[in-house]
Amino acid sequence: MGELIVTEEIIDYILKLLVGDVKYRYLISYGEEKGQELICIKPSFFFEKDIYKTKKTYPQIPLKEWEGIPILFGEDNSYEKNGRLTIEADLVASSFFLLTRYEELINDDNRDKHKRFIGKGSVMGKCNFLDRPIVDEYSKKIRELLKGKGIPIENKEGISHIYLTHDVDLPWKNYTLGQSIKETIKTLLYQKRINFSPIFNSFGFYKYNQYDTFDWLIELDKRVKNKYGDQCDDVYFIIANMLETSMTPSYLQDNKSEKLLNKLKSNAKIIGLHMSYESGIDMNNGKVYSEKKALEERLGEEIKSNRNHYLIAKDIEDLTTLLKIGIREDFTMGYADIPGFRLGTSKTVRWIDPEQMKLTDLYLHPLIIMDNSLCEKQYLGLDKEVAWNTIEHFINIVESVNGELCVLFHNSTIKIGEYTWLSEIYERLIARLVEKGAQ
Repeated sequence: MGELIVTEEIIDYILKLLVGDVKYRYLISYGEEKGQELICIKPSFFFEKDIYKTKKTYPQIPLKEWEGIPILFGEDNSYEKNGRLTIEADLVASSFFLLTRYEELINDDNRDKHKRFIGKGSVMGKCNFLDRPIVDEYSKKIRELLKGKGIPIENKEGISHIYLTHDVDLPWKNYTLGQSIKETIKTLLYQKRINFSPIFNSFGFYKYNQYDTFDWLIELDKRVKNKYGDQCDDVYFIIANMLETSMTPSYLQDNKSEKLLNKLKSNAKIIGLHMSYESGIDMNNGKVYSEKKALEERLGEEIKSNRNHYLIAKDIEDLTTLLKIGIREDFTMGYADIPGFRLGTSKTVRWIDPEQMKLTDLYLHPLIIMDNSLCEKQYLGLDKEVAWNTIEHFINIVESVNGELCVLFHNSTIKIGEYTWLSEIYERLIARLVEKGAQ
């Protein structure tokens, strides 16, 4: 085997994730046997200096399985010798591949028109395990093996943390008279009811703003926060683009925004930046820094959280830009076209830079479910009951690995047009979470 370029810091971090309990980290090793470990994971070729970042590191499909869990590298074999279990499945390289978005570094062909990586075309999508947080499954199995060797380590169940997130793409709609008539007709066609709110809006009566669902969201989210306490955060991402474009609205300079920001500051746990489409496409244009500063000036507080508009996470090195401007938590890590575990885990992780081979201070929150992914025709286009069954499926998966549930529902989507049933879906989600309670 050639020289491995992975650092000890990264190995240690991944092994701690796999063990799940820091005090038992010494019981597992990667490669070198040190004499005290009960489990040793055997490295594959993945981290070899001459192979890393080449097409040779793309997993061979169909994937092998270890203990019923897909592995991206190594062999589906384990053996016991002198009380030590050697696992030939390279769980460290497999975890690294997913946690770092390494696939997006070596495969630039799987992109949509917005330059977003396509979930269905990823290794996980092709191999049908996007709905499985396999890094968490590795971790669960490792703890089972340690427990079988007499170590008092347990696998917890239930949701460990909830992030109820809302992207404020449009806090209000400034209809022209023509647009308002079309919207009224659309409501009549899809909802079989007459709604003159858009027409009132076109004359400046914002009391009839259909997009103002904030009080409703705040009250629903409060039920979960009351049940889970510090284990639940509601997060609102605000666009701070000062010049409106065809892809990114602009509303921060509008006088109405002050009332909205004060309301959110008084009720939400976190307010973050909703980076513009233009900044997501080109992180070198300097716009994201000015957007962050504009939002901070309006709020009077430092912004440390971000989610990209349209979930555009184009280049891996863009995450270093987030660090440079003071962002420490990013919530963009979900696929737009399909729900699932883009990072292979349901838990917040520190970003590992796969190019610099460095463990950073940027925390990535995996986005598991987005409302638009479920309902819109360009994505899954599900009906109400199938959408709800999909959500419940993911909740059950997260509970089984004691993971974190991060969901996205837009204020401007849930009660508008043909997808008004999303409001019922969100109410069912809240009821489901409140029923279970914190674990």
